[in-house]
Amino acid sequence: MLLIRLATIEPIESFSSLFKRQKSEPTISRPSQISPPIATVSPTWVGLIEHLKKSNPPLGFSLESSNLVDPSLNNSELIIGFPEDEGYSLETARTNENQALLAREAKRFFKNPNLKIEIRVLKKKSSQFKTINELKEEKKDQDHNTRKTQIKNHELIQSAKDVFQVDLTDIVIEEIE
Repeated sequence: MLLIRLATIEPIESFSSLFKRQKSEPTISRPSQISPPIATVSPTWVGLIEHLKKSNPPLGFSLESSNLVDPSLNNSELIIGFPEDEGYSLETARTNENQALLAREAKRFFKNPNLKIEIRVLKKKSSQFKTINELKEEKKDQDHNTRKTQIKNHELIQSAKDVFQVDLTDIVIEEIE
């Protein structure tokens, strides 16, 4: 029934004109093959990950489960550490295709043609080594706690506590998107 109705609707543009226009327009590469411009991103490890998330999302997102073993970025080697419990992310980063892409993009991103990449598995999680995801989560928790403190100490909240003669035990913050 639906197909019959669609067939009875008069087309806005004929198929032949669409086909001719398609042949005359240049072919555009797939977005995953085009590297975004680097000039807009800061030359940090997180910056490289953000850059890779645009050109190769699976690799970029898998690298968020890692971090640099030596974060100084002063030498000619990037040693990327993955906790041993990050199997999927580690395997994604370790494929030959992704390692070649990571090496190529890191050399270009850091403007160092001699840069070498090494991926290591870290046997146990130490409090000194935190993945990008863990650092993001810590920052989010820190911001959340700061907001809770600001709300709890706000003069309107203090006035409401005095008026209703109650104490504030917990604050639940829901993000509005």
